[in-house]
Amino acid sequence: MSGLAVAAKLGLRYAAAVRGGGYGSFLSLSAIIAMALGVASLVIVLSVMNGFERELQGRLLRLLPELTLHHHDGIDSASAGRTAAQLSGLDGVRAAYPQLVAPVMVAAADRQRGALLRSYDSRHESLLDERQRALLSRPYSVLVGSQLARQLGLRYGDSLTVTLPRVATTPFGVFPRSRRLIVVGSFALGAQLDSSALLVSLQSADKLFGGTAPERLVAVDLEPTVKLEQFIASHPAAAQSELHGASWQPWYASFASFFAAVALEKRVVAVLLSMIVVVAGFNIVATLSMTVTAKRKEIAVLRTAGLRRGQVVAALMVQGGALGGLGLLLGLLVGVPVAATLPEIAAFIERLGDGALLDPTVYMINALPSQLEWQDVAATASGALLLISLATLLPAWRAGTILPAEALRYDR
Repeated sequence: MSGLAVAAKLGLRYAAAVRGGGYGSFLSLSAIIAMALGVASLVIVLSVMNGFERELQGRLLRLLPELTLHHHDGIDSASAGRTAAQLSGLDGVRAAYPQLVAPVMVAAADRQRGALLRSYDSRHESLLDERQRALLSRPYSVLVGSQLARQLGLRYGDSLTVTLPRVATTPFGVFPRSRRLIVVGSFALGAQLDSSALLVSLQSADKLFGGTAPERLVAVDLEPTVKLEQFIASHPAAAQSELHGASWQPWYASFASFFAAVALEKRVVAVLLSMIVVVAGFNIVATLSMTVTAKRKEIAVLRTAGLRRGQVVAALMVQGGALGGLGLLLGLLVGVPVAATLPEIAAFIERLGDGALLDPTVYMINALPSQLEWQDVAATASGALLLISLATLLPAWRAGTILPAEALRYDR
């Protein structure tokens, strides 16, 4: 039998011997359970955070185009139309259309709020139904975000005054440019834009702004199979239109700080949950240290019989790897299926308890989202394996330094 086979057999025998009871068995069981809990918790919690992020992105993309073409000097209506037609012919583009987006001040009765006025095009089909599109096609009609409508006390048929970021020169002086719009309904995304967004038709927006507006841009919706970053890299903005100096802006650019905070929160949660895996690593260290102490004379006898130092070290590493690997495997066997079916599990619990786990009036969602990302699973497993390897090094090295003469000196 080869030296590695002897070391592996000895290490597995030591790992199996912890079932005999006593404190060593307790530490070994604690190491396995802690490793399994840590790995499963990491996989499940990271999947839930991915699910919340995906849910939020999906809701924002119901209103926002995936990509917009900007120009620092503004785009006039004719140029925007020609550029949109040119972009529509590119591979991977589902729709391209002119759009106006501008910050405005909204007033209704004695209440005022800042808002973002946005023109809506029927080619962006993921938000409004046919009835809302028909209502929005009326001149100077507007759809208001649900939270903004609640803050201003607006209902169907009410009017609101929109003050544009422009001035009008009259014989009586310079005044802010404003216009009264008729509310024809509201929309709800379940996101922050509900408290700041106004939707008008492109025709109404053109009448409000007209000419070359810095707020005018060209919106682009991509096919579901097209990656946004790859499209930007393969289609430089300056080469895709007649507008020199134009630039692409992805939809998430306006929410960069928010998604950076979400990514930071995900990393912090991962680090905190990793402490459970660290505890499992310390339990492995304690288990192997007790094994070295309990098997000191046995190791000395084996060394005398010809077992090399490297084989002793390998045997202890096999024992630690078996304990940690079993916990890692159990954690993956529990965490991956739970993360993949968490929405169904949550729905089942809600049916049993006859209540909602998430109050939609508070969280703006009525189901627990989850998205299992295999790169997160791979990172969790790799980190656990690295910790297991590090946890076995010191006790295994101590076992390899046992001198047979010293260990057997007082043996009767």
